[in-house]
Amino acid sequence: MGLFEVKSMEAAETADGRNGVKVMDFLNAFLSYGLVLLCFIVAGGLAIFLGITLRKNKNKQEELCQNQQDKN
Repeated sequence: MGLFEVKSMEAAETADGRNGVKVMDFLNAFLSYGLVLLCFIVAGGLAIFLGITLRKNKNKQEELCQNQQDKN
């Protein structure tokens, strides 16, 4: 079954006639995509943190080199 295919009402009903399967399918899909979104947010935050940290270290090293060149 494809990603965007819709189940029929008969397939979505449980044996006793309730539609609990549809609700669980929706919650499962919602939480699955939410988890993927959370992973992207964490990866982006980590990339930003590393980028800022590495740039600050590079600026500090360049400043030290510049100070040493000025003394000579």
